[in-house]
Amino acid sequence: LISTHQFVSTFSSKELESLKAKHERLDTTFINVKGGVRHLQSKLEYARQSIGMSAITLTDSSIVAVLESIDDLLQHMIIKIKDHDDETLLMADYNDNKDQTVGNSMIDNFDLLNGCEIFEDRPFNQRINVSA
Repeated sequence: LISTHQFVSTFSSKELESLKAKHERLDTTFINVKGGVRHLQSKLEYARQSIGMSAITLTDSSIVAVLESIDDLLQHMIIKIKDHDDETLLMADYNDNKDQTVGNSMIDNFDLLNGCEIFEDRPFNQRINVSA
């Protein structure tokens, strides 16, 4: 009788620890999801305001609604981009810098970055031209 109670007690404590670990993993995942949704919401704030969509306050129970509004916003932006013949909405900075380069290739645009802070902070992270 005592051995069966010890077995049940041991089994229950192991199951409790397993469920506790699972709950902690789910809690961490939920926190990461909420942080990611908050990041998306903040990055798309300007686009949301320019379209005139209303903001939804992010709470634990409104994550799905916020994701749906982000989806609607991104679909609206994709439609808007597809309506344009060129990609000026996405490539504004690239198009501004393209006129300063010799050609249209992306490699030519790396020359524009030579004076950038990244290359001052990371001297080994630079592109060099290798002649053939």
